[in-house]
Amino acid sequence: MTLQELKQQVSELPTEDLWALLKLLIELLQPEILKKPNSPKSDHYLGWSPGFFERTAGAWQGEPLERGDQGECDQRDWSLL
Repeated sequence: MTLQELKQQVSELPTEDLWALLKLLIELLQPEILKKPNSPKSDHYLGWSPGFFERTAGAWQGEPLERGDQGECDQRDWSLL
C-alpha cells in the first residue's frame, strides 16, 4: 500500500476511528521521541543528565518536608480575555 492509498483510506474513516488511530500513532511514536537525546521531551534536551531522575527521585533522607501556608492567591481580571 502506498502512502497516498493510506491517506485516502484514512480520510474515509469515521471520526471515532480517526481518534483511535491518532491514539495508536502517539503510543507508537512516544518511545521513539523520548529516547532521542536531543528530543524536545528528553531529559538531556531539557538540561538534565542521563539517569538524574532515576538516581534522585525518592532519595531525600532528611526530616520530612512540609509545605508551608501558601497564603491567598491573586485575584485576576478575566474580563480582558
